[in-house]
Amino acid sequence: MGGWGGTVVGLSNVDNIAADENPTTRFIDFKEGKWYHVRLRVTREKIELWIDKEKTIDLKTKNHTFSIWWEQEPVRPLGFSTWRTTGALRKIELLTW
Repeated sequence: MGGWGGTVVGLSNVDNIAADENPTTRFIDFKEGKWYHVRLRVTREKIELWIDKEKTIDLKTKNHTFSIWWEQEPVRPLGFSTWRTTGALRKIELLTW
């Protein structure tokens, strides 16, 4: 969220294509100082993302490959990172079943 100048939302990397150029790319004008409610759901069938109440990503996983940049390796298997920006997290919930 907020990459490439502050407006890009997307998954890196889908089919070896960065978040600013793949099927998940969206552009959102984030407001400085505003907290956003983010919900991410990952299943075998799809990856879904909501920002506030708007479904932003809805990607079926079939016929796609997923990877991360080498710089993101330290946050595996689950982590949060920023690049050339500042981020903050609060009220994190992890649900598994």
